Amino acid sequence: GAIAGRAKLEAYFICCAFIVGFIYPVVSHWVWSTDGWLSAFQEPKDRIGHSTDENTCGFIDYAGSGVVHMCGGVIGLMGTIMVGSRTGRWENPDQFQAHNY
Repeated sequence: GAIAGRAKLEAYFICCAFIVGFIYPVVSHWVWSTDGWLSAFQEPKDRIGHSTDENTCGFIDYAGSGVVHMCGGVIGLMGTIMVGSRTGRWENPDQFQAHNY
């Protein structure tokens, strides 16, 4: 959505295929798989870079919102930075007319 109005349709489909085929599966594996390095389902002894204390845990992703929304937000931000602003969107230098009275 963030780059849909700024990119060509073909480029948008290619980016979507890359995100769905590579980025999202990798990030979701990090968090939701028992083998993922951010997983809260690992045993403390199996965690990389963490102590063996029983009170430590990985990334707790409540209802999957962290992976889905953080991944989408970061991808949208990076896409808008790379693509740039919409052409012709703010060419009218006039002030916006008030419409609430």
